[in-house]
Amino acid sequence: MYSYEIENDRALITFEGDLDNAQIRQAYEEVTSDPSFQPGSQVLVDDLESSYNPSMGEAQKLVKIFASFSDRIVQFAIVVRKEVHFGLGRMVEVYCESQGVNLRIFRELEEAQEWLDSSRG
Repeated sequence: MYSYEIENDRALITFEGDLDNAQIRQAYEEVTSDPSFQPGSQVLVDDLESSYNPSMGEAQKLVKIFASFSDRIVQFAIVVRKEVHFGLGRMVEVYCESQGVNLRIFRELEEAQEWLDSSRG
């Protein structure tokens, strides 16, 4: 399950419970299709209540999902709670970097917001 809100040049997507890559892609498609979404925006993902545990193969597919939206989303900041999510997220972060996708994984919402704020000219 997911919900989102858009304010200026930043979207907040909140994921909860069980997910799969199709739902994650759907969330990004819905956000970027929303009339209030501005291409070139940032996305802050609150994944603190998600129970999704992707396999390595699914994590690599996530990189492709992020890359497919990188022409509309300039930065992805993803906040996770579980240690396993942080570790997998760091691997996704490295793969994304090699694809030219600006994505970072965080443990705290405030830290993610500060990172996004610091790049707003």
